[in-house]
Amino acid sequence: MISRGIGALCDQFLMFAVPLSILKFTGSTSLSALSFVIEWIPRVIFFPIAGSLLDGRDLRVTFLALDALRIVLLLATLLTLSLFGTFYSLTALMAVMSVCYVINFVSIESVIPNNISTEKYAHAHSWVQTVEQLSQVIGPGIAILIFSAASIRGILLACACLFLLSLFNMRGIRIHSAQATAEKRGLSVLKDNLSAIEYLVQDRKILFLSAMTWVVNIVYGVILSITPAVVIKLFHESENAYGIMQTTVALFSVLLFYLVPKIAARLGIGLVGKVSFFVILAGGLLLGVSGGFYLYLLFYALVIGFDGAFSVYIRTMRSSLIPKNILTRVIGMVGMLNLLSIPIGGAVVSALSGSIGLPTIILLCSGTSLLFALLLLLAGRYRLGWPGFFPG
Repeated sequence: MISRGIGALCDQFLMFAVPLSILKFTGSTSLSALSFVIEWIPRVIFFPIAGSLLDGRDLRVTFLALDALRIVLLLATLLTLSLFGTFYSLTALMAVMSVCYVINFVSIESVIPNNISTEKYAHAHSWVQTVEQLSQVIGPGIAILIFSAASIRGILLACACLFLLSLFNMRGIRIHSAQATAEKRGLSVLKDNLSAIEYLVQDRKILFLSAMTWVVNIVYGVILSITPAVVIKLFHESENAYGIMQTTVALFSVLLFYLVPKIAARLGIGLVGKVSFFVILAGGLLLGVSGGFYLYLLFYALVIGFDGAFSVYIRTMRSSLIPKNILTRVIGMVGMLNLLSIPIGGAVVSALSGSIGLPTIILLCSGTSLLFALLLLLAGRYRLGWPGFFPG
């Protein structure tokens, strides 16, 4: 959990500093959103490959290799930043780091069901989500101080040092890994993913959960890619205000996650998923009509906070429904489907930011997401026969 916290903290440093650096040095909302898209494309493509490659692998060795690779990437970018320029260097770094994120994500998803009992899944996933959200509380605040004193170079160096600390911590941890299945490690990536697709076709609940996540991620992708420009260019706030905003939102998220396990234990994890789903959709629409910084902050907090709660619901359901022996393969394919709409949202922002207003883009994408959500829920009720519109 310590290493996951360090990794999440570094993610927050980079998520805060990279878009601000690109926006600052280029002055272009379109380029800032384009960098976001380029960062996410490898993440989407690599998900099904990562699930197959990790099947039966030693997860502890995987975590150690990831930390070492990220240290090298960060130091290489630090040394070549002046040579290739801010946009190209940082965009390339984030694209490769996104692949590392995918491997780390799939590995963590595999660690939980292979190391704890079934009844503790929701609690464990909530703790993982809480650690990630806690990093969002302290991450932007620390990043502001580093960024103000040493700009993006300071951020890169700080992340390299933190990943070094994570590497040393991981060396002393023992993790049980699942054994490789069906022909062991000789299975091809194609065959692995075909078996994952075959499983998904047979399991409507997992497909439905993926479709729900896809709808939510339309809103999430647009909001993530457009918010730095909204705060700095539309509301004319400072970089410090953006950092304080991120910290405030993350603090709300952590408080919300304190309640998630209690609500799930008393009323069921399904209620957490339903409430989060509708709050995210409503929050996206309200962001498009917010007229000032503080209203935007309120609705942004709702979207980001409940997106995390929705992730707890999705992760818990997946861990409960997917057999352990094929979990990494299926998670890889599901991850690709889930994340596909995030770069699509960023691409829309990049394409439209030069021709229409930023609030209009938010309204357009949130409205589209709401339409898809209504169609999805109707299909769940009348085509799949779920009385509550959601899989039980």
